[in-house]
Amino acid sequence: MSTNSSDCVNVLLLSMDFIEDFSKKNNFEKKILSKKAKKKLLTYPFPENITALKSIIERAIVLSDGPIITDEDIEFLPVSNGLRFPDKEMTFEEYKSIIIHHYLKKYNHDIQVVSNKLDIGKSTIYRMLKSEKERSERDLSWFE
Repeated sequence: MSTNSSDCVNVLLLSMDFIEDFSKKNNFEKKILSKKAKKKLLTYPFPENITALKSIIERAIVLSDGPIITDEDIEFLPVSNGLRFPDKEMTFEEYKSIIIHHYLKKYNHDIQVVSNKLDIGKSTIYRMLKSEKERSERDLSWFE
């Protein structure tokens, strides 16, 4: 979520609208958001559409015990961490390379950690890196 104050206000206003609508439709007591719950909502990187926010609020209403929705009642949906399918078509090997490079960057190029996280052998990573290096050298040799 950006720190733009109008975005923050929009998230909170939408949240209150979702609480009111869901409560009316489902005969729930109208609840309010605690300060900590509001802060937690403002830290979440919501996508452009508001469906995720609506789902989070509706789940929080159901999970909360009293008239106040606490930060503990708010459970976020998994976030993609920026990993999206690109618009252009790619081969499986290209996707695999993107994923492995993402993890290498995330884990400071620690191949052992990356192989454990992705449940692949270290040799698979080394082979891919070697193959990419050879391909790059071949491509560069064309310019000599």
